[in-house]
Amino acid sequence: PRTEHLTLVFAGRMWVIGGKDGSHFMGTNDVWYTTNGEDWTLATENAGFSKRFSHSGVVFDNRMWVIGGKYQSDIWWSNNGSDWTQASKAVPFGSRYGHTGLVYKNRIWVIGGYSGSGYQNDVWWSVNGSDWTQSVAHAGFGPRAYHTSLVYGGKMWVIGGYENTPKNDVWYSDDGKSWVCASKHAAFGVRNRHASTVFNSRMWLLGGGFPGDVWRTGSGGY
Repeated sequence: PRTEHLTLVFAGRMWVIGGKDGSHFMGTNDVWYTTNGEDWTLATENAGFSKRFSHSGVVFDNRMWVIGGKYQSDIWWSNNGSDWTQASKAVPFGSRYGHTGLVYKNRIWVIGGYSGSGYQNDVWWSVNGSDWTQSVAHAGFGPRAYHTSLVYGGKMWVIGGYENTPKNDVWYSDDGKSWVCASKHAAFGVRNRHASTVFNSRMWLLGGGFPGDVWRTGSGGY
């Protein structure tokens, strides 16, 4: 059992990376994969990166990337799930958790989250995982963590999240600097720690609010 882990799809496999398992305060650093969702193989019990949870990650440049986590400010990559290389020891945006990661316009993006100075609404990008540029220090969507982000319709989207109270606003941007509010109070209601994905030309939102609910939109988040 675990929570606040990272899941990715890479090389024809689903991957589960790190997270809390109920017995490790600092999380875990094991890596697992499956091709069918039922049979799981341990790629490594102790990855090169330290134990962590509430991290984010992406698939970029034919590699899996692990970004930050609670008390963590480093970035790691792997092309096989077993061997991990450190791309950055301390990123300029500092220790970050509850943030999101995206791949958009051939860049890795990191959006919002919680740092030592509180909830953030900054946006950063990198072309190599080592060198980072701040796109905007205070994006229009306001500080938050435990939101979701995805790419849909040629834009980056930020959905819901938490800052003192859960949110149900939806925002988008095509450059990472200027953000437009698609919906101030979306129909799905306030929530955080939900999941979102793109499937069959629609955005989907799962959980995080009322138990077991699933929402979709093809109209751009209204």
